[in-house]
Amino acid sequence: SFWSVSGARVAVYVRVRARRGAGPPAGHRDELRHAATLRSPAPATSARFGASVAVDGGWLAVGEPGAGTGTPRAGLVHLHALREGRWTLQASLRAPAGAFGWHGAAVALAGADLLAGAPFARPHGADGPRCGAVTHWRLAGG
Repeated sequence: SFWSVSGARVAVYVRVRARRGAGPPAGHRDELRHAATLRSPAPATSARFGASVAVDGGWLAVGEPGAGTGTPRAGLVHLHALREGRWTLQASLRAPAGAFGWHGAAVALAGADLLAGAPFARPHGADGPRCGAVTHWRLAGG
């Protein structure tokens, strides 16, 4: 699968196998079909919904690192679950203390583990350097 980002939308494409015409050898070719378009639950200018995406099994994480106010923006990670063939928003995860600063600029999913990067975070306090942080969530039922 691959993703296309446009403004406050993320389009999801899936690769399907389609049989070629008859005749030996019977080969296959890949086709891309549009599967879904996801939108930010609260569209905002420069929020960068879809800046990062990750999918694993029935979970999809979409980063929106420019969400929020202040400098740098706190950011969000939107977690979707595949239910009856549709991606359904389950939660919009805010950065915990020490991880504010473009939270969701990078996301990764592996089984029940969700990781989100915040490259401008100050994990050592407001006066510390912006050296970044990674937040780890364990997904229930994952």
